[in-house]
Amino acid sequence: MVMRGASIRCMKRTTVSMSEDDYLVLEHEARRRGVPLAHLLREATVEYVAELRTHRKPRLGIANVPGNISQESVDDETSPARQRAERHGWL
Repeated sequence: MVMRGASIRCMKRTTVSMSEDDYLVLEHEARRRGVPLAHLLREATVEYVAELRTHRKPRLGIANVPGNISQESVDDETSPARQRAERHGWL
């Protein structure tokens, strides 16, 4: 667990596979900075995830298209939307 301010954050454990060359570079950098390799990997992960979050595409969008495309997709018997609706008993 890591304490930040008044909150407690639990860490998840995982296993990472990488080439030996990459491992040696990271291990050397961790030693040079005087931090554990796990700390260096967490730091890199935080930066990468922050970058992903800033460029994340919205999951829901609004489009201005002619007709009622939602209804048309459900009316089409071969569409994934129609098949999903039937599976869940929505139709």
